[in-house]
Amino acid sequence: MNKVFFLSILATSIVAVLFIPIIPIDETYTITESYNRSLRYKCISAEVDDQRGFEECFHIWEIILQNLDAVGGTFTVTYKWRESWRPFTSAYQKWVTRNESQYLEPGETGTFRWEFRHKSFEPVVPRSSLQYYVTAPVVADTRAVTRHKTHYRSIIGILTGWV
Repeated sequence: MNKVFFLSILATSIVAVLFIPIIPIDETYTITESYNRSLRYKCISAEVDDQRGFEECFHIWEIILQNLDAVGGTFTVTYKWRESWRPFTSAYQKWVTRNESQYLEPGETGTFRWEFRHKSFEPVVPRSSLQYYVTAPVVADTRAVTRHKTHYRSIIGILTGWV
């Protein structure tokens, strides 16, 4: 009886070692994945030129961008400034925005120019209140991604090619 019990335990152990997946096998594979990205660009210059007249002041705001990407797209520059600026108080301050868009081919340089004016007797718009933001177009692109996966296989599965 002891012998039968011992043999059954031994047979079960051998079958378990042979058929239960316990050997790790690492698999590396590459897939192509799509993702969204913004076009690359460079801001070459951002300048404001002030011209004072007797009744009006003109401000010419020029931003020069270069598309560094291999794809063309519509870039948008958002200008933002404070209107009715008063020193040492936040009264009557209002942010005013304006958008300028332009299509830039790959490698092309574009000038985004905007002129605004105000009466000469109004306070001067301080340079610190002038802000701009560039929004680059978003394109769908693909990239190769390497993935790693670990499978566990049994001895019989490895020897026979059975999964």
